[in-house]
Amino acid sequence: MNSLVSHQDWLILLQQGEPAQQIDAALALGESGDPEALDPLLKALRDPQPLLREAAAQALGFLKDLRAVDGLTDALHDEDGEVRFNAARSLGLLQSPKTVFSLIQALRDANPEVRFKAAWALSQVGDLRAVAALLEALQDPHAWVRYHVIEALGLLRAEISLKPLLKALHDPRYFVRYKAAEALSLLNCPEAVAPLMTLLQKKNLDIRDKLIEALGMQRDSRCLRLFLGFLKDRKAQVRRRAVEALGMLRHPEALDAVTMALEDDSACVREAAAEALGRYKKATTLLNLMQTLNDPASEVKVKVIWALGQFKDIRVLAGLIRALQDEAPDVRRQAAETMGNYRDQESLNPLLQALNDSEPQVVAAALQALGQLGEPAVIPEILSKAQSDYACIRLMGIKALGQLKAQAALPFLYKALIDEEAEIRSQACRALALIQDPDSLDVLLEALQDKNFNVRIAASQALRSLNNPKAVPALIAAMMDRRTSVRQKVAEALAHFHSPQSLQTFIQALNDPDEIIRMCAARTLGQFRDPDAFVALKKALKDESIYVREYASEALGRFLVDAHQNTQHAMRMSA
Repeated sequence: MNSLVSHQDWLILLQQGEPAQQIDAALALGESGDPEALDPLLKALRDPQPLLREAAAQALGFLKDLRAVDGLTDALHDEDGEVRFNAARSLGLLQSPKTVFSLIQALRDANPEVRFKAAWALSQVGDLRAVAALLEALQDPHAWVRYHVIEALGLLRAEISLKPLLKALHDPRYFVRYKAAEALSLLNCPEAVAPLMTLLQKKNLDIRDKLIEALGMQRDSRCLRLFLGFLKDRKAQVRRRAVEALGMLRHPEALDAVTMALEDDSACVREAAAEALGRYKKATTLLNLMQTLNDPASEVKVKVIWALGQFKDIRVLAGLIRALQDEAPDVRRQAAETMGNYRDQESLNPLLQALNDSEPQVVAAALQALGQLGEPAVIPEILSKAQSDYACIRLMGIKALGQLKAQAALPFLYKALIDEEAEIRSQACRALALIQDPDSLDVLLEALQDKNFNVRIAASQALRSLNNPKAVPALIAAMMDRRTSVRQKVAEALAHFHSPQSLQTFIQALNDPDEIIRMCAARTLGQFRDPDAFVALKKALKDESIYVREYASEALGRFLVDAHQNTQHAMRMSA
């Protein structure tokens, strides 16, 4: 989005600009996340110009406003295939269960690109009502449609998909067969084990590596001998998958074979062996892993260091300290990151020295580790280093200062709330939440209006941690935020205060388009014991969501319990 063009200018260009300007304006307004853009974009979705309708359909997905669902659903019937494609894509981003049947119909669209995007969208919505239609779509003549249908079936994880996915392993197109094997790995169905084992015993199978992965995800000890046999395969990728599968299985009889794989000719196999041994966490393999710290491949050493971190054995610390001097930056970074897990004072000086490393990522990892050590004496060094031009260093420095609850860092953290990087502003909010200084209230209230929604989320959570009732009016105002994810977190923060000021806000929230917010409102209104809340909750018993209805019913139940207890108390007093 061009920062030199104002939001109002984009709105004007969308309605009055040249065709190319209208398209740019539509996309920019979508990226803005501003709810005021919804109606103009919905209007543009009905424009005579196909390219503008296409841009509007795409932009409404970026906007992530559930009120766009009906307009986008209508656009699935647009005469232009690109418009239908982008409408399906945006409906996938919005993830509304209301769209399931419309997207199912789009699986029969004349345009194969629309069909595969509809399949993708159904995978994002995650509604099992789509499974039957997706199984039917496995017969689609277009390979890429079958590919995305299989992807959706894998993500939906319905056991009824097992036999059709096994059949898809014989698809004429390699990438479809590969995706079928991947989908089976997500299915995690015991009934898949026997047919997969049978298939893997066939020679010249071009998807063996992916089938081994799928079988490994089942974690079935019947596969042990099969996996051990594949450790001798001539293809490194097959051996690698076999080692990974044995690592997930963690069978004692495979431990020696996995340990021996640390000496494989292929770096990818040695890397997998190190990770597998990290999963085993057997002390007998510790020496083998420490020796592999001398491996010539940096990616292997990185994985070895990660594995050593799983043991949390103080004997490995000397090796990690030596790894801080390795010539490969990734190795030094992993060593610094892992040392934070040990929280041993012997790590302190080596990590402080790592703050002078030439690679910013290594410095950032060292800062993170120092924060985990919990030693207040290092706060001045962390504070000094955190004022870096490198965003990753500032980010980890702020995180460490929060972990150390560094009061001395408050002025720096306040300044970080206006950093150009949104992630750093968010981290500053989280650090202030940990420090819990009362004087942070005003700056966090300002952060609640930040242009980035992740910062606003972090600010709402920090205000909750601060536990100052003065935050309630600002949180009430933030319940009108254009971002659903922000309103969700603001509702949680506001509910924490149990303030009578928020009663009407939660009553209004029962009409929010987001199910989670309505659930939070129903649960919270049960705490107010107010007649207005009682009336609102009775209406919520007719909500389209079963979960909202359940929360409303529970809340009303608390009203009835209180009424019964009050009656009993009155009777005892009058007796």
